[in-house]
Amino acid sequence: MTLSCIIYIRWSSIAKETWHPPTRDCLQEWNMYLKLGIPGIIINFIQSLVYGGSVLLSILFGTDAVTAQGVVFHVDFFLFLISLAFANSSIIVIGRYLGARQYDKAKHAKNIVYRTALIAILLILIFGFSLWYWIPYLFHTPESALKQTRNLLAIVIGFCGLDFYHLSQASVLKACGKQHFDAFVSFLTYVILGVPSGIIFIVVLHLEMIGYWSALLLSLLITNTVYFIYIRNINWQEQAETAQQRVLRMKEIIVIKHVDRIDSLPNGTSLCFKKSFTCLYDHAEEASRIKK
Repeated sequence: MTLSCIIYIRWSSIAKETWHPPTRDCLQEWNMYLKLGIPGIIINFIQSLVYGGSVLLSILFGTDAVTAQGVVFHVDFFLFLISLAFANSSIIVIGRYLGARQYDKAKHAKNIVYRTALIAILLILIFGFSLWYWIPYLFHTPESALKQTRNLLAIVIGFCGLDFYHLSQASVLKACGKQHFDAFVSFLTYVILGVPSGIIFIVVLHLEMIGYWSALLLSLLITNTVYFIYIRNINWQEQAETAQQRVLRMKEIIVIKHVDRIDSLPNGTSLCFKKSFTCLYDHAEEASRIKK
């Protein structure tokens, strides 16, 4: 897959103006790396804790619980990968429109993401519950664990539907550069709501793994509600202008550090690209003169 991506990039010459070897300048943008990286680490930590913790917790409830958890783990992770692929493509589309200052198209793309997600959720629920009875047989589940597996699978199928919607909304936030909000809300709902309710469901009500996934379902429902309200109040024109300012600022850095004259641009640079560089260079010179 990696080789196919490299061949496609070289063959299509996509975004050729960005092809350049890495330099030490990339180590100077730590603010951007930290702003985007730390929320991503928190989100990945929560995801790993949810999936890994469920397997470890099931050990406490016997072999049948481990068997049931193994089945739903594979089903949930399979649907999670599909949801993640859809979310990543949504980030690219919305982010591209924001970077081009086409905020109307970005808002329209957000609406398409919502509608597509709802259709996908409907398909997940239809096919999931249609095959609900037969899925345990695909994993050669023993008779003693069939009932527990089906009960747990019913909860997890609903969780997968909510998780698809969650990742779709998170993709909109990431396209707007709101990773920190995504990480903050996800962590807060998991710690404040998910963990305490999980303890009540498991220890007090003795629901075992059904209680664990029910707690996750509850916290995810609250998270989706908060995301929906937040995204509904986003000013798309303001987001597009912010994205455009970020792009122009990065281009100014490139001009100031690497280009002394328009003639020093590499051969084959498009006329439009040269004009934009010339404009930015003049702007940088004027700013430097005023500063002096």
